[in-house]
Amino acid sequence: MSFLFKKICIASDHAGYNLKELIKNHLINKHVSIFDLGPYENKSVDYPDFAKKLAKRVKAKKSLSLKLVELFLKTKFEGGRHLKRIKKI
Repeated sequence: MSFLFKKICIASDHAGYNLKELIKNHLINKHVSIFDLGPYENKSVDYPDFAKKLAKRVKAKKSLSLKLVELFLKTKFEGGRHLKRIKKI
């Protein structure tokens, strides 16, 4: 992964806080440089605030943005609870 990313930005909402911390620690143990955009504690937050922070970081790196889009397009959609939302689009 280090050949694709120099630094990985990570963020979540309060519901994803524990998973974010798990992923963050896993990446650190793999010697991947990360930038934690929050939240920094498991308290209720509004996820758009953290999505906006992350989106601004990605927007600033156009080539990285294109690589992330390609990765997204190659990733199999698992459906699940989000399928009904996708069908509305």
